[in-house]
Amino acid sequence: MINTLDIKLQYKNVFYCGTKESKEVILILGSCRAVPYLNYLDQWNKLKGNPYKIHCIDPINYHWDENGKEQSYEDELTRLETDENFLNVLKSVKIFIHEGLSSHSILNTLKKDKNIYQFGMNPEIDINIPNFHDVFILFNDFFAIDKEFQSLCKLEYQFNDGLSNELQGKIVARGELEMRRFLNICAISDFPEMGEYFKNNYLTKRLFWTFNHVSKGFTLEIFRLMNQKFLHLDMNDAYWNDIQHDIYETVRTPLCEYDIINRPFDWNEDVVRFKEHNKI
Repeated sequence: MINTLDIKLQYKNVFYCGTKESKEVILILGSCRAVPYLNYLDQWNKLKGNPYKIHCIDPINYHWDENGKEQSYEDELTRLETDENFLNVLKSVKIFIHEGLSSHSILNTLKKDKNIYQFGMNPEIDINIPNFHDVFILFNDFFAIDKEFQSLCKLEYQFNDGLSNELQGKIVARGELEMRRFLNICAISDFPEMGEYFKNNYLTKRLFWTFNHVSKGFTLEIFRLMNQKFLHLDMNDAYWNDIQHDIYETVRTPLCEYDIINRPFDWNEDVVRFKEHNKI
């Protein structure tokens, strides 16, 4: 299985798998959330004798050099503008699968500022997938990132056995705003139906492991829609059974009692105690 490190090790030359000489070129551009789609396509490609050359770019990799030393992100993205190999990759792409990116200079996919289409990207098929980025829903995710929430929780536990209804209500309301924001992201992607799918299923299926990591329940549904609407590749039941892996399962954020109190989650998994889990 291809992982984020594999992509990082080849980032200077633009990671690829499949047949090097193939003129049928796919480029996947996105964060670690895009890696599952790379694996799905790589597995299909191998089954069919590697008709495609499949590139993958994770913009985050340009923050560090090959030795893991931090470098200027802006300078690296500027360098790409005249990198002959990189520009040739862009010009070769026939199928472009990407998240919506807006703060990554040459790697932007939104066309309001500098963007990848200004540097030779002109695919036959262009697929914009919803970007599940910083979507906070679970109480433990809020506590991990939000310093103000951390302080309020610690203060309340000094005087009470748990979080007040008022504080719980504020976090739930913020989670509702986060979900609405994500549904809007779906609406402007090529998969607006994913918003309805998420809303109807997130309480009974693990569609995300953390506020930034989606599960196979999410990516397999997007991939199914992607093939149905755009790729039209021959995929039998055996193939679908073989791609049921979930590469981010081990980094899950667990449910706590406040998640269960405030929403009818039914994920069939253990629920942790908020206070003990966060060592308050």
